[in-house]
Amino acid sequence: YSVARRTRCNLGSMADAVTSTLASISQSLGAKQKELGLGDVNELVKKLDADGQSLKGTKDSSGVIQALGGMRAAVLKAADDPSKLMPAGSLAGPGVALKAASQLLSAKQSAMGLDKVADFAKQLTLAEVPQDGLLAPARDAVTAVEDALKQAAEPAKLIVSGRGSEACAAAFREASASLDAELSRLGFGDLTAKLKVPEDSEVSLGGLSNDLLQQLKDLEKLFEDAVKNPSSMSPGGCLAGCGKWYAGRICSKFQALQKELAGHIEALPDVAGKVESQLKAAFGELKDALQKLSAMVEGAADVPKSMLGMAGSIKSLDDVLGLDIAALQKSADGSAVSSVLDSLKAVQEMLQKAVQMVKDFVKRISTYSSSALRSVESALKPPAPCMPSVGASPSGAALMKHLAMLTKLDLSEVTTKLEDVSTRIGSVDGEVRKPITEYSRSVSDHVGKLDGVVQVSRTVAKAVAQVKENLQGLSVENKELAKHVEDQGGNLSSKCVGIGSTMKDGSSKLTATVQRLVNLPSDLDRMADSVDSIDDVLKVDMAPVEAALDVSPMDGALDGLSKAHEELAQSMASISGLVTKLNGYASQGPERVKGAFNPLLQCCPESEQPPGMTALLEKFQLLGKLDLQPVIAKLEPAKRSLEGVKAESFRKPVDDYANEASSEIKKVHEELSYVQKMSEAVTQVQTNLKNEAREATAFGVKVTSMTNDIHKGLPVVADSILGSASTMKGTMSELIAVPGKVGEMGKKVKSMKDVAKLDTKPLQKASDVSALHESLGRLDTAAKDLSQMTGKVGESSEKLRSFTADTPSRLRKAFEPTVSCARPGAEDPPALTALLQSTGALDKLNFSALEGRLTSMTAALGEGGIGKIRAPVSAYADSISGEVKRLSDAVAACKAASEAAKTVKQGADAVGNFLESHNLPHMDMPKMPW
Repeated sequence: YSVARRTRCNLGSMADAVTSTLASISQSLGAKQKELGLGDVNELVKKLDADGQSLKGTKDSSGVIQALGGMRAAVLKAADDPSKLMPAGSLAGPGVALKAASQLLSAKQSAMGLDKVADFAKQLTLAEVPQDGLLAPARDAVTAVEDALKQAAEPAKLIVSGRGSEACAAAFREASASLDAELSRLGFGDLTAKLKVPEDSEVSLGGLSNDLLQQLKDLEKLFEDAVKNPSSMSPGGCLAGCGKWYAGRICSKFQALQKELAGHIEALPDVAGKVESQLKAAFGELKDALQKLSAMVEGAADVPKSMLGMAGSIKSLDDVLGLDIAALQKSADGSAVSSVLDSLKAVQEMLQKAVQMVKDFVKRISTYSSSALRSVESALKPPAPCMPSVGASPSGAALMKHLAMLTKLDLSEVTTKLEDVSTRIGSVDGEVRKPITEYSRSVSDHVGKLDGVVQVSRTVAKAVAQVKENLQGLSVENKELAKHVEDQGGNLSSKCVGIGSTMKDGSSKLTATVQRLVNLPSDLDRMADSVDSIDDVLKVDMAPVEAALDVSPMDGALDGLSKAHEELAQSMASISGLVTKLNGYASQGPERVKGAFNPLLQCCPESEQPPGMTALLEKFQLLGKLDLQPVIAKLEPAKRSLEGVKAESFRKPVDDYANEASSEIKKVHEELSYVQKMSEAVTQVQTNLKNEAREATAFGVKVTSMTNDIHKGLPVVADSILGSASTMKGTMSELIAVPGKVGEMGKKVKSMKDVAKLDTKPLQKASDVSALHESLGRLDTAAKDLSQMTGKVGESSEKLRSFTADTPSRLRKAFEPTVSCARPGAEDPPALTALLQSTGALDKLNFSALEGRLTSMTAALGEGGIGKIRAPVSAYADSISGEVKRLSDAVAACKAASEAAKTVKQGADAVGNFLESHNLPHMDMPKMPW
């Protein structure tokens, strides 16, 4: 405990010693700052920061670039105003010359009578020549005759009432209706049905003969079997013993019957063939005859239809010429009916013969069958009544049955049909002959009448054809006349068009020629008022003026008008000749029309004249009244207008005025030529000025490039200076604050705990001035960059002085084309004078302000500036490092003593804990202020 107390006292004295050390260090470093002049160094660093800020905002304030831009703009502006690139008054000449020419020519117009010529040309323009439809009345009159000729040739216009095709057609329709009534009266509708061959009327023996032949052959077989086998016929009983006798008796009789039967069998095919041949021929003849009769009836019945068809086909008299009247008579010819009916009688006889042949053969077979049946019965009959009958034999029964059947042979169905057909054939004659004969006579009567009508119509048709041919001849002649009128009208129209065109063109050329000369003063006056600039002068078009002075088109126009007068007179004479020709044609027309219609008038003398003839005569009368005098009257004004054209009355005033104008226009050309040359010179001056502007631009680009480099480089250098100054300001602030910080540390040390908390690292950090040295290195680099910039500015200053000194001579050379082209005694162009005056401001241009600012900043960064910072800062940093070491040693001794005191306390605490844990008496140790 006592050791602990002593230790506490020692620690307290050690803390006081540290406080004393801190106070000593603070005083020592403060004295060192003054000794090294660190305050001045700090002010120098602050000034460096201000210079950096100032340098960053440095701009070229010389106005060189603006002045060069202004010069370029002034040069280009001068180039844009050509009037100022030539001596004053150079553009006045053309306007003055034009005004003078205008005034002189205006006064000459009235004196030379040009205005009277213009008035007469205008009046000539107003004269009109009719062109279209001059001979339209004549053309229409001849066309009307042509139309009348066409219409007169139409059937309706050629035929008088009752002589036309319609009358002929009506006669055919009337005959058709009458014959239709006759057909109904005579019952022709029923005849057609009666003359049809019934489908079941034909009869054939083919099947019946074959059946009969088979039956006979079957009978023959029975006879043959009985002869071969007589025992089959033998009865039984008591006759069995006399079979040989019985067989002989039967065989002899059966052989005779068999032989007779063979003859019938052989004759049957021949009889059947003859009957078949007879029937075939008869029915063939029957069909042919009935078909002929049907055709006759149908042909007769078709006559009314044929007449009606002919009536429908008659549209004109030409159709009548093709009518076949003979065909109608032939269709109803009844002369052939008798021969056809006679052939039916032959058919009837053939059928009757066939019927008889069939009947005879049937009778023959029936007779044989009856006789044979009796012979068989007799042969098979027993010799005595006590003997049994053979009928009990099957073979005998079959033989007799077959013979009994043949005895009943019946072919009446065939014969009856044939007899019916024969009877019907016999009735046809009475039913057909009378109607057809009467109808044929009726048709003949009607055809005879129609033939008379047709012959009359044919005569009229031939007359009409002749009239048409005659009218065609008139039409050809009329068409030739119409073509002559059309051609003459076309020629007249074409000539009038040409005359009108010549008058219009000639008067137009005369008017245009004179009017251009009349308008010349006002045109020149307008041109004089329009020449306000060089472009206006260059745009002056003298071609219209030269064209106005060319009066040669007037000669051709006057010749054309004279020729037009001759052609118009000839055309008017040709119209009179046409009128004479048309009048002659019209006077001959009526007689020629009557001659054309003469065939028809002779054919029908009792009739009135055809409508077409009447209309045609009327058109010829109208043609004879044609008057073309109004056409000639229309052409008369143009003829009188052309008679007033005289070449000399037009040509002399015009030529005199044109010659006078030419001399004045020559003076205008001289002035325009001068301006043209001056314009070319102005163009060269403009090119020279643009080149000068390009040189100013090129020099300005170089200056701009230099200033841009300076303006780009200065912020970089300024940022480097400002960065370095900022670092140096921080370092200096820390260095200057060290004595104060050490004093504050001493005031805070009251015990060993305060000593333990002391931190010397900030003092050590403050003594590290390596960042300041790095900043000083960057400032050295910035000084070199500023030195290079200063050199560039000096070089540009020299070039600027040379450029501004040569500018006046370059400008004079640029204006040399217009100055040399100017008339003697002319002043310099206004633009040259103005530009030379403006070049005086260029002599004052320089870069001295910028160059001085850069030079001053470069010096501030040299040895006389930042060179004063490095040594004091290094020496002061070394002092801080020594004092920090002294402080660090004192603090380390205190920390070691403090650690020993901690060990003593731990021992005392251990003794106390031991005593307490063994319940031994102990005393509380007082709390000690560690």
